[in-house]
Amino acid sequence: MQKIEYKRYSDFINYAADNGCGKVYPLSVSQGFQYGDIFADLAVDFNAVLFWHYCGFAYLAGKPDKHFLEDVYKLMLNKNSRRFVLMTDNEDTEKFFRLKDNVCIERRYLFEYTENQPPEIPILPSGFKIREINLELLSEIHGGIVPSLFWESFENFLKKGKGYCVCDGKNVAAWAFSAAVSSSEIDIGVETAEKYRGRGLAAAAAKMMIKYAFDSGKIPVWACHCNNSASKRLAEKIGFEKTSECSIIKTKKI
Repeated sequence: MQKIEYKRYSDFINYAADNGCGKVYPLSVSQGFQYGDIFADLAVDFNAVLFWHYCGFAYLAGKPDKHFLEDVYKLMLNKNSRRFVLMTDNEDTEKFFRLKDNVCIERRYLFEYTENQPPEIPILPSGFKIREINLELLSEIHGGIVPSLFWESFENFLKKGKGYCVCDGKNVAAWAFSAAVSSSEIDIGVETAEKYRGRGLAAAAAKMMIKYAFDSGKIPVWACHCNNSASKRLAEKIGFEKTSECSIIKTKKI
């Protein structure tokens, strides 16, 4: 396996676009929207390619052999690097990792927006207001699904991404943002602060992101862990439909 130089990333756009687990993350790397690494085998025509997004999501393209998968496994085990979560819909790849004792395999659902127009933005409860995420708000967003997990810097997020917050006065109650961006799609990340959950605030922020995607001429997409019933319900509530699923392969928590 060889690590590809950044100046050659555009050579791998076609590999990134041919991905059954969602193409927006590998394309965001190969098209230069977000930071990530690309690895390929040593063959002249690249039989196998690995895209490793800044957030830790990794995607395979081509036909990786056992030797390439062993190298992928080493990256997964490297505790000195950022997290490594492999997405795959390839049966042979899944069989390879099922033989490893220290990995677990779960499922991820992928959704696409099925309406031909953006949704109406709901009227918020008194005292709440939707604001576009700026540098000041970025420092106030705290949770598990936040821009800093997906973007290597606030500067790059504000330059190439987008997001909206629902604010209760000065408090950030819920947010939705571009977790991954490509030339054709935007993957929406969303979360609500614990004390504000159950009020439909995340839906309002997510609908703003859908509108932004439409205005940008891009397709809004959504994905979540199979056990994340709240995310699945929200996606379906605002117009997304589950179109496929794939496996998630990662090391077991010790």
